[in-house]
Amino acid sequence: MLVLFGIAIAGCALPASSGGNRPVATALAQDQATQSAQQTAFAQELDLAPPVDDTGKTAITIPAENSLAAHFPCILICFAPLHIKVKVGTTITWINRTHWGLTIAAVAGENLDTRYLHPADQVFSSGMSQPLTNGQTFTYKVTTEAYNANPDHRLFYYDEINPGNFGELTIVA
Repeated sequence: MLVLFGIAIAGCALPASSGGNRPVATALAQDQATQSAQQTAFAQELDLAPPVDDTGKTAITIPAENSLAAHFPCILICFAPLHIKVKVGTTITWINRTHWGLTIAAVAGENLDTRYLHPADQVFSSGMSQPLTNGQTFTYKVTTEAYNANPDHRLFYYDEINPGNFGELTIVA
């Protein structure tokens, strides 16, 4: 028996048109592996994107937008821009402009494989208990702890609800 979104599904299988008569649990495991590979490729793409230099600003806003509104490939929700360069002391406000709830959390380390993502709550996290809904914001002031979180002073952040949605901060002192 499989429980999916609180609904018990026993003995279900996907139709032949979706790749054969695969049991749902097998199909979900294969789909998760595919999604993880896509997210890892997307994370590598982030490395290639030069940061938007916002080091001259004391406050910035990062919108979370529906993927259809973004001008680049992403999964469900996109943070725009994806990669920003900021100084310690900059105030960052994320705003949810989607129809889905989301969270904002720093990634512990630099491994963006969604199977191993963990929030770095000591750096910042909006929290899972009350996801941000459309129009709500989360604000964080960049600290030296964030600057020192990784040796290269890069800090990834993500949505804990949809862990394939993430962005990157490059922090300078």
